Amino acid sequence: MTNRRYTLTITEAQARVIRDACELLARLGLGQWPEFLRHMPGQVPMEYHNAIDRLLPEMAHLLSEHGPQGTAINGWNSHLGIGNRHVPEAANVAFDLHAVIRHRLAWDRAKAEGKDKDRSHTMSVQYDTPMHYGKEPLATMERIAPTPTTQPAQTKAGFFTPEP
Repeated sequence: MTNRRYTLTITEAQARVIRDACELLARLGLGQWPEFLRHMPGQVPMEYHNAIDRLLPEMAHLLSEHGPQGTAINGWNSHLGIGNRHVPEAANVAFDLHAVIRHRLAWDRAKAEGKDKDRSHTMSVQYDTPMHYGKEPLATMERIAPTPTTQPAQTKAGFFTPEP
């Protein structure tokens, strides 16, 4: 861990994508492998439970052979919990990021809808202060005022040129 810190300015839609990606990484780190099926490309919607039924025997076998010693998880109806000593650190950090982003977006949405003072509306996990599981400091996220959209110059490779 270093002391380097970064600021990333993103839109609400981008925050939702990062939130969902972090949740997926966290769930995979817990052994919840069926979650990847929800993100598979395809023209025809996948029969989620049929795919799980077909993959479960092989995945359960792989997890029993290569999963954490002393755990009997199959990824469908048994998995590790966040913060478990066998969970990869990246999954814990991803869950922390997911929780921070989920929390900020939930409160911003509640405020926009005029429901931020209604405790019956805000009695859900996304409104609770995020727990901290990873070894990295818990991230912070704040809403900023909208600014005019400007695009930095792109190089031929598609990467943005650094500001001087």
